[in-house]
Amino acid sequence: MSAPRLLFTALLAAAAVQLSTQQTTELVSQQCLGCICEASTQCDLSRDCSSGYCGPFLIGNAYFVDSELTAEPDFKGKTLESCTRDPYCAAAVIRKYMAKYPRDCNGDGRQTCSDFAMIHKAGPGGCERNAPHVLKSEYWQRLTRCLNIYKQA
Repeated sequence: MSAPRLLFTALLAAAAVQLSTQQTTELVSQQCLGCICEASTQCDLSRDCSSGYCGPFLIGNAYFVDSELTAEPDFKGKTLESCTRDPYCAAAVIRKYMAKYPRDCNGDGRQTCSDFAMIHKAGPGGCERNAPHVLKSEYWQRLTRCLNIYKQA
């Protein structure tokens, strides 16, 4: 990942932390959000909806609805399209979803960014079942590179 894109990813992640969603557990770190964004679309903020997945995190309608984000005052009236184009709202969707579906996908006894990234890509019911497919994907390669950069920092 290039230094400018890493900086952009870090800025996006830092912005996402500024959310005023008091009910959302801060399970997903700003670095993890940045890496999920990088893995999903290389943090392409201009990304529209394609094949049912929207924004830089590639969030689908079922994921959006299931996060129950629109029950929060700050996000009332947001649609899938308007929310996923807004990094604050999209990050809140991911945090709410992860709080709703805590999983230890890799069975290491901890819930880490790898677990969140697997749930984001494969869903809460598929994080173990779809792990072999996801682990071989370009998504996972980009995620791993991004996480390694943060480890070295």
